[in-house]
Amino acid sequence: MPSQGAALMARWFRDQTSSQRKQQSSLRQGIQSLSLLLLLAASAAAGSLFYLPLFYGLHFTFGLVPLLLAVVWLGLPAALITAVALASVTSLQCGHPFVFALIGAQVVFLSASLAWARRAGRERPALPLLIGLFWLLLGTPLTLACTLIGRELSIDTALLSLLTHVVNDIINAVLAELVLILVAVLQRRPASISHRDLLFTLINAGTLLPAATLILIGTRDLQYRLESELTQQLQLFGAAAEEMLIATAAQSPAPSALAQATERLESRLAQQLPQTAEPSIQRLPLVVAEVDDLAHPFAQHDGLQLINATGEPPINLVDWQQVRYRFSQPLAAIEGITGLRIELNSEPVIDKVHAWLRPWLVMLTVWTAIALIAAAWLSRWLAKPLQDLIAAAESLPALIDSGAPMPALPPSRIKEQVMAARALTAIGERLQASFTRLVAERDQEREQRALRREHQFMLDALSQAETGIVIAERTGDGDHPVRFVSKGFESLTGYTSEEMLGQDCRILQGTDRDQPERQALRAALAEGKPCRTTLRNYRKDGSLFWCTVNLTPVIDAEGRITHYIGVQRDDTERREALERLSANEARLLELTETIEEVFWVYELEQDRLIYVSRAFETIWERPIAAVCADRNVWRESIHPADREQVLLSREALVTGGHLDTVEYRILTPAGELKWIADRRFLIRDAAGRPCRVVGVAAEITDRKAVEKALWEQRQRLEQIIEGARVGTWDWRLQSEEIRCNDRWAEMLGYTLTELQPTNQTTWKQRLHPDDQPSIEQHLKAHLDGDTALFECEFRMQHKAGHWVWIQSTGRIVERSPDGQALRMIGIHLEISERKQAELELIARERLERELVALTTAFVGPTTLASGDLIQQTLAKIGQLTSADRAYLFLADSGTESFSNTDEWVAPGVTASIDSLQGIRTSELGPMLSLLTEAEAVVIARVADLGEDWALLRKDLERQQIQSLLLVPLMDKQGLMGFVGLDAVRQQRDWARSDLHLLSGLAGALVGALQRERVLADLRSSTERYDALALQSRMMTWEIDSDGIYTYVNPVAKTLLGYAPETLIGHKAFYDLIPEPERAALKAKAFALMQQSQPWNALLCPLLKADRQRLWTSVDGQPIFGADGSLRGYRGSTLDVTDVQQAERQRRTAEQALQHYAENLERLVDLSNRGLEPTDEAAALLEIANEALDMAISETGWRRPNKPYHRLVRIPANAAEPSGLAARAVTEALFADPDQLSDQPRLITGELVPKPIRAQGYSSLILLASRWPSDDSPPRWLVTQLWSARPHVHLSSAERELLRFISQRIATIQHEAQLAQDLVNAKERETIGHLASGVAHDFNNVLAVLDANLYFLRSFVSSSPADDESHQVIDEMTSVLGQAKVITSGMLALSRAGGVPLRPTPLEPPLTELSDILRMMLPESVHWQLEIEPGLSAKTSAGFLQAALLNLALNGRDAMPEGGELSITAQRKHWPGYPSLMVGDLSAGDYAIIQVSDTGSGIPEPVIQRMFEPLFSTKTQQRGHGLGLFMVREFVSRSGAGLTVRSTLGRGTQMQFLLPLA
Repeated sequence: MPSQGAALMARWFRDQTSSQRKQQSSLRQGIQSLSLLLLLAASAAAGSLFYLPLFYGLHFTFGLVPLLLAVVWLGLPAALITAVALASVTSLQCGHPFVFALIGAQVVFLSASLAWARRAGRERPALPLLIGLFWLLLGTPLTLACTLIGRELSIDTALLSLLTHVVNDIINAVLAELVLILVAVLQRRPASISHRDLLFTLINAGTLLPAATLILIGTRDLQYRLESELTQQLQLFGAAAEEMLIATAAQSPAPSALAQATERLESRLAQQLPQTAEPSIQRLPLVVAEVDDLAHPFAQHDGLQLINATGEPPINLVDWQQVRYRFSQPLAAIEGITGLRIELNSEPVIDKVHAWLRPWLVMLTVWTAIALIAAAWLSRWLAKPLQDLIAAAESLPALIDSGAPMPALPPSRIKEQVMAARALTAIGERLQASFTRLVAERDQEREQRALRREHQFMLDALSQAETGIVIAERTGDGDHPVRFVSKGFESLTGYTSEEMLGQDCRILQGTDRDQPERQALRAALAEGKPCRTTLRNYRKDGSLFWCTVNLTPVIDAEGRITHYIGVQRDDTERREALERLSANEARLLELTETIEEVFWVYELEQDRLIYVSRAFETIWERPIAAVCADRNVWRESIHPADREQVLLSREALVTGGHLDTVEYRILTPAGELKWIADRRFLIRDAAGRPCRVVGVAAEITDRKAVEKALWEQRQRLEQIIEGARVGTWDWRLQSEEIRCNDRWAEMLGYTLTELQPTNQTTWKQRLHPDDQPSIEQHLKAHLDGDTALFECEFRMQHKAGHWVWIQSTGRIVERSPDGQALRMIGIHLEISERKQAELELIARERLERELVALTTAFVGPTTLASGDLIQQTLAKIGQLTSADRAYLFLADSGTESFSNTDEWVAPGVTASIDSLQGIRTSELGPMLSLLTEAEAVVIARVADLGEDWALLRKDLERQQIQSLLLVPLMDKQGLMGFVGLDAVRQQRDWARSDLHLLSGLAGALVGALQRERVLADLRSSTERYDALALQSRMMTWEIDSDGIYTYVNPVAKTLLGYAPETLIGHKAFYDLIPEPERAALKAKAFALMQQSQPWNALLCPLLKADRQRLWTSVDGQPIFGADGSLRGYRGSTLDVTDVQQAERQRRTAEQALQHYAENLERLVDLSNRGLEPTDEAAALLEIANEALDMAISETGWRRPNKPYHRLVRIPANAAEPSGLAARAVTEALFADPDQLSDQPRLITGELVPKPIRAQGYSSLILLASRWPSDDSPPRWLVTQLWSARPHVHLSSAERELLRFISQRIATIQHEAQLAQDLVNAKERETIGHLASGVAHDFNNVLAVLDANLYFLRSFVSSSPADDESHQVIDEMTSVLGQAKVITSGMLALSRAGGVPLRPTPLEPPLTELSDILRMMLPESVHWQLEIEPGLSAKTSAGFLQAALLNLALNGRDAMPEGGELSITAQRKHWPGYPSLMVGDLSAGDYAIIQVSDTGSGIPEPVIQRMFEPLFSTKTQQRGHGLGLFMVREFVSRSGAGLTVRSTLGRGTQMQFLLPLA
């Protein structure tokens, strides 16, 4: 059976291999056939183009040779394709499509004949015979029919063409046979050439080719002779014509005489030539270019030219008939004629050649037929004896098998054939005798081979068995030397067969002899009995294994034990598994006894619990013995309401076999209710039948209580939400999905289904545009962690189109490990009614405030004469009520009329005040009646007024008034006037607030008018004095003995901002003195008062009502009573603030000038010290700090929409103001780049951001100075100064100083940058040339290494897969790839311009780089690569690999003791910070590749210089300062960016920012 299986496997393998080879062979054959077809088709077309001309229009072509080869080699389809190519070219040449039919018929005939021969089992017919048969049967009639019908040829010419085609095709067939024989000889394939075909082909070639050659030579010779004779004849005629023309010209040189002479010459020449010649003679003028010549010569023979219209040799007979001969005879003796040109048809010459060729072609055709027949007969006759000899040789094996004698061969006339027949007869007789002996030897060998095969099979079976088999010989001395071991024994013990032969198997126990099983084994050996035992054996390497031994004795024919057969099996795994099983059972038992859950086993067949863990007694409070003895104890402990469910679930588990978990209640003996979660598993026996159920029961009473509380709480929450009409939302930030309740959609007039899918877009589309910035600000603050809750009020569009106010409150409930917000939940509360109420309340309060303000203005001591207050009041009223016109009418004194004294009109409304003067009371009609009765006139629509209002209605309509509101002004005497509002542009319904506001104004006006009348006299008396006081800004006053004001003139309002009434009786003079000077001045004043001394020019500061400081000069005199006691003081206060300020400004200006001069001296001295740019900038900032009293200052540069880059800060170790707030201030400065100017900006007070004020800074100064370069967009130098002291003003000197410092810093930084750029350019140029040369030379070396590696790989490809040479070559290939990456980076240094960028998937180059790094990194460095799937960027893969390799190797060098090195690639948003060390990018999304290490970190000074060329902190042997320079060049030239973050002792992270593809 094993041998049969091996045979089947071998056969299957051979079949598979054969099938694969057949498929491969079929593919190769298809490609070869296609190539051969194309070659044959091209050869057929070329053979038709390049022909061998016989005579005029008749020639031999050779395109049929490839066609015949295609028929023989490739079959009919390929032959038809070749025929199309041949016929296409031939048709183009001859101009007749009949060739398609002729060649197609030829191909079909040949293919059919060859197919018939194959089906009949005959040899392939000779191609010349088939061609001849085709022309005999089909070709001749077909050619004659097509030639005579479609072409203008005579029968003789058509017959001549037919004979040419026949001979040409037969010669092509002979040539095709020669090609077939030549190909067979070159291929050297056995039996590829038939003797008969060879003879036939050679005979034909030897007879036909010479004959055709002779006819061709004869035809050429005849053509030459005929054309020579024609030339001589024309030359003679030309000489005679010359004499005749000379004589004619001598007699009469007139052109007509020459023309007649030419016609006579032409007639004479026509008589000498055949009629078909049609000669013509032309005189050639002096200028040959003027001759109208449309014919062109294409051949020439001794001055005789052949011409036609094209100038190309014709191909077919019809075109040759259009050819003419031309002969030119020069004439030099006749004036005006240079010569004669004689032309005649070529048809006479062609006819002569055809007449001569016709019999020869007939003879050649007959000769061809005879040659074909003779060659066929002769080749058959010569090959017949050889075929008989072959037939006799083929029958020889059958004769030998049958034992029949050799038959006599037929006689032959050829000597060699007779000798071959005799030799064949002798060979047959000897072979027959030898065969008889071999048969006998064969039978004997078969028997021996069968015995050996059976024996070998047994040995192979024992040897190949995986079980260790040992055959040991039994000797008399007690030893049992080993005579045979199987391969299984070798793999089991590690000993080879050579090492074990002759040894005793007890060496496997080594020194471990004290085994009871060994004694049993030795006893069985001594008794000669079979034995089975397990021993501890040891392999050759000393490792222990448990071995199960089966020992069987071998007994010979005499009954003696000669050998023992031992079968050994490695039982180590089974023994270890048993030990582990025992240990696991012990641990399981311990676990089940100690856990709080109840572990139980239920036997289905016995229908009882067979095991219950101890936790049962704790939970059920019943003994285990009771529940195991009686199953009803457990059943009755279940709550009656759950008992049936639990029992049914167990039955369902047994039936379905699925994992089941049941929750139910139990009752303890004390009646306590407990919840149980019972998880059950079904166990099946070996037959697959359910045998037991295993379960784990846990008490979940507490969990159930919590679930119930949560359910109740959820119910309450849902009821609260439903009752509060609150919309809830749940926002998943990464997917932008928002889950809402129905109320959320209902607030906007939608159902939740109408808004699906609900996401961030659904929300944003319905937000009010004005509210979006506020929402985004609140949302960003919450996402950044600045606020605990997201709280915002905004408007959303209702389905009906109006806006709904929403109050939204929410918070983040889930964040990612890196702190990114993942989920927010919150509520929406509609507050439209509250907002509307707030708006109405605000409007009402505003109206009340306005009314109070208006009435207050009239209550004060004001005058109405100027009308400004009234005009302002009317304008305010009109704007508040949205009226078109507001006005005041007062009764004219002494007349019964009213006049419009004041009027306000809205923009676009025509004023009417001029036309409303002196309106008589009779014109007011019923409106005056209502006003007289102190009633307001409210008219919503003037057009609806009744007939009694007709006159007034017309007057109102004339003024285009559509609505009217009037309120009377009443005093004790009656109607003083009225105030009113008009609606002109559209009708309106007046609101109660409008009437209320207008009534309040009316009351105020009445009071003001009355007070105006009462105080008119008093005002006129005091006007002069008040005018004088106002002009002098002198306040007069009186105070009592306590200093309290008893009188103050109105100048107090102008001077101090206090109304006199607010001071009189309420304030003392010293209450207006500022706190610092109050005590001293009060003491001084009261000291003078005690002495009754006057106050003379007492300089006293006062605080105005707006808390501004005012300097005054006070003069006062004491007032005495009748009794002489001091009653108080009377005096004046004069404003001298301008004098004091001028004095103070003078002193301040002197100090500032001195300070500015000192700072300028310091700046000049600083510029002469030759400091480094950074040090000089720091010194300049220090001067600015001292000059402006600032705590911190720094400067840096930036561009609009670009991040800020700091240059220097003073002090260097000062704590930076809140970064985010400081950045916000800087961003606000650059919010509008067009508004940037070279002027300092002072920010103080509330404008300073709260986080910065919280750090103690109360003011800052910003200055943006244009960088002195032509960059676009421009670069700005930003100088910032922070101070804890509030600054309220910057003097011009301070501004100029700061501008000078900023411009100086920008200049020195720009000059330093220009110098550094020049140095870098020189270094880059030098390094580029050096790198280019090194890289090119190194690439040459790498090319040699690459070629040698390719050679070595092909050389060792046949070696085993585990050969170390493969690993060595792979390592060398990896290192070579690293070297190529390095050279690509070096070449980047030598190239100018940018790096060629293309969309590049990042995963292939980074994976390749990872393979290189794994070969280079030590084992102590843990390497990790993470790439976001599908990530692509616009970059160069080779340059990127070189840059990353440099960073990775630097990270490796920073971790000499080992660490972690990683590269991550992902799509992320870069907000513009951290700032870029290299590159210039805008904030946005990029493909970010981060290289991180846990090394020693990079100090800040090194970070600032590490990208400089030739800068290195490594030793000379390990670093040359080009690696990071190459990284900088790659980033700069590829339009990328690079950030660097490093912490000393913790590691470094560098990020590439690549544009996304």
